[in-house]
Amino acid sequence: MDVGRVRDALSIGDSGDLAQFALDAANSTLEVDIEGITRTIELDPVESLRYPVEMPDIDIPATVHLSPDDISLGLDAADMLDDRFDLSVDPESGEMQFAADGDTDSMTYRREDTDLIAFEPADVEVKLDSSLVKSANAGLPDGTNRVLRIGNEVPLVLKSEFPDADGAMQFVIAPKLPN
Repeated sequence: MDVGRVRDALSIGDSGDLAQFALDAANSTLEVDIEGITRTIELDPVESLRYPVEMPDIDIPATVHLSPDDISLGLDAADMLDDRFDLSVDPESGEMQFAADGDTDSMTYRREDTDLIAFEPADVEVKLDSSLVKSANAGLPDGTNRVLRIGNEVPLVLKSEFPDADGAMQFVIAPKLPN
């Protein structure tokens, strides 16, 4: 549901007005009543929200668990130089890295396996759009660790558990195609 639609419904009231909400799950609607004015908002069917989308069966061999600060630092550093970056895992050196090249400069942000929360290495590298990965990371719950599943030229899976609740949020981000 678009939060803007609920904000619009609430905008008819003034500070201090009492808003009453009534969810009609059978008809997938939400009624918002403020001072006798009722607005009915059509919702996505509840059934469609209860089942996660199934991932296609693709080989994503490397898994990296890192802190929100580590992923943010790597993404910010890469984004300073280019709108795309390489995300790679090297099992021999035991590290994951963000790398970007600008017109004259380059940047590499490395995290060794001892710096990571968990690490299942495989020899992988994928080029990604930094703004897409930054947006997905910003959409994940605050204060929770990030799980990156990385493969060669396949989507990146970026996932985080909800703190103090059952469930997780997951983004699947397609690799950046060459120009």
